[in-house]
Amino acid sequence: GKVHIWDLSRLIHAVNDSSVMAAYVRNQESPRPLYTFSGHTNEGFAMDWSPTISGMLATGDCSKNIHVWKPNETEWHVDQRPFTGHTSSVEDIQWSPNEQSVNINTETKGLFVILFLFL
Repeated sequence: GKVHIWDLSRLIHAVNDSSVMAAYVRNQESPRPLYTFSGHTNEGFAMDWSPTISGMLATGDCSKNIHVWKPNETEWHVDQRPFTGHTSSVEDIQWSPNEQSVNINTETKGLFVILFLFL
């Protein structure tokens, strides 16, 4: 599966400003993703942005894989080797509110996995 990162600020601005909306419609603008990662092997629903590192996020899929996205100046670096340890679909990801390298994940069978990342 693919995961896209979008900048929706212009669309939000258009909703709140009729002149921006008119230009948007007149120009038939079509938003494009800022970045696309195609490394997930299946669909997924788990995702969380890190509250301690701006732009860092983790995404999980139904194939038991978690990928961590690290931002740089122009895009994201996503390690192609996923974190593993689940026995079924990753259903939720939550970063620690104060530890940069810790997140907890849940799966459909009720298992919790705590990841300690080396950033």
